[in-house]
Amino acid sequence: MVHMVHKGPLGQLGRRGQSGQLDPRGRRGSLGQQGRRGSLDPLQGLAGAAGPVGPAGPPSGAGLVNAVSTFTSNSSTRRTTQTLVCPTGLVLFGGGVVLLDDLGLNEVAPVVISSGPVSSTAWRVDIENDNQVRQFDYTLSIMCGVR
Repeated sequence: MVHMVHKGPLGQLGRRGQSGQLDPRGRRGSLGQQGRRGSLDPLQGLAGAAGPVGPAGPPSGAGLVNAVSTFTSNSSTRRTTQTLVCPTGLVLFGGGVVLLDDLGLNEVAPVVISSGPVSSTAWRVDIENDNQVRQFDYTLSIMCGVR
């Protein structure tokens, strides 16, 4: 005998279930204490051997020479020019001019029109003296050396 099974129509969907309760959130814990500083490593490497001595560099500023010239600015010529040149093989590093005399109460000071290098080995100074009867002494100095 054969049994027949009959299926009926599908039933309706069931109702949606209720939402569950939310898990309560815990409070944030406080920060822990800062850890202690670690100790230094007691093992230290040995110093290496000294390296070889390098080659000597070119001389620079070695053997400086100060060249000096004293000259007079005459009232009769009004304009005086003096040039000082470094010894052979040396170059000019700098220079300047200095008035050696004191000025009197009513005297007009001579004017340095120019003072400076005119080449890599020479310094020149130009002075104008507007005094009618007075001459003044100066020193021109330059510094020379190996470049």
